[in-house]
Amino acid sequence: MNTPSANADNKLLESFRPHHEGGGYQFVVEPDEDRLPEFLRGLHPDAVALASSGGVVIEVKRDMQPVARSRELGELARVVENHRGWKLDIVYSTPFHPLGGWLLPSDEEIQKHLESSRGEISKLQDGRDCVGDATVLLLLLWPTFEAAARRRLIDEKASLGKSILNSKSVIDALVDEGILSDDEASKVATLMRLRDYASAGFKEPAIEIGHVRDLADTTEKLLRERQRSAA
Repeated sequence: MNTPSANADNKLLESFRPHHEGGGYQFVVEPDEDRLPEFLRGLHPDAVALASSGGVVIEVKRDMQPVARSRELGELARVVENHRGWKLDIVYSTPFHPLGGWLLPSDEEIQKHLESSRGEISKLQDGRDCVGDATVLLLLLWPTFEAAARRRLIDEKASLGKSILNSKSVIDALVDEGILSDDEASKVATLMRLRDYASAGFKEPAIEIGHVRDLADTTEKLLRERQRSAA
């Protein structure tokens, strides 16, 4: 079905085609099973860049996704990590309103996703089955943090324009508006760099459960302050 959000995701994926094809890869959006190596069959990646020595799996992560979809992404991350020459790129897409404009999730949706993430953190700490390791949890939680941050900036009537889609600009604006202290922003900037390394397929520097907890705490702070200001 050609929905506005699906069309936006496909447009986002196609924007990566020149980069990968310029590097000698064969780029395929929504590949059929017979175009995939055996270990990726049944996992339905959004796009792949294929080369003789390996490749790149590209997945679109929306601000809010069902838990089942997050589990699929976690499984994909584990599978790709175990195959030499392959990496996973997660790209973040903000839902687009069919009448025009960017549509952010509600406070209730953000809170629900945050509580789900905290549940997965507890499972990982206890050694129980969960969506994935700390790296996967950080990648899945990051869009929730950005959604809470953008909503908080809108409350403050921060003037960002298109830069509201840029993670670093969002963090800088949180400092400029006095929402985060310099120390808090420095911690979030570190988490952003860890996210960037992980989504590009690097295993170092390592992401630990404490990093995920820090991101969850910052997200909760933003959401709590927004709710308090609205009361």
